[in-house]
Amino acid sequence: MARYIRSKSKIFKSKRSSKIRTVHTKYLLMTKIISIVSGGFDPIHPGHIMMMEECKSFSDHLIVGLNSNDWLKRKKGNFFMDIKHRIYVTSNLRVVDECMEFNDGDDSASDLLKKVYDKYKDHKIIFANGGDRSDPSKVRELEIAAKLKIELKFGVGGNHKESSSSDLLGRWKKFILENN
Repeated sequence: MARYIRSKSKIFKSKRSSKIRTVHTKYLLMTKIISIVSGGFDPIHPGHIMMMEECKSFSDHLIVGLNSNDWLKRKKGNFFMDIKHRIYVTSNLRVVDECMEFNDGDDSASDLLKKVYDKYKDHKIIFANGGDRSDPSKVRELEIAAKLKIELKFGVGGNHKESSSSDLLGRWKKFILENN
């Protein structure tokens, strides 16, 4: 059975997955700067999109790391969208080149940075932080980023957290409670 993959402007047909990987690798050989953003993205809101668009403006390849359902439960009490749905939605955004799940059991994106470094160590890698993450001393990934020579960038997409996912869901919950 033939498989299809979509590139920036072409669809490639392949009879074996190894050919798909070859095409993907050829595209990445041209890549110079890899940017990474991470978060729950549950749900995605305009601030997330602004952050991703700004990342893409200074990089050739944007990787979005999505936190697990368990991380969202620890941070917010529960998740709104399952990880599979969040990956599907995020990976279909025009600005996103790649999505990755990662082990966030330590409540950091350190595992994501290691995964990206292992895959793209010959490229410049930037870990972008936006919205509510502007103080480098509070970034848990500081040590691993320094060790792997991953650049940290702050205030990406703006230094404000406009319409956070929690705010959106809180307003929806309030509406439901008031109208039932």
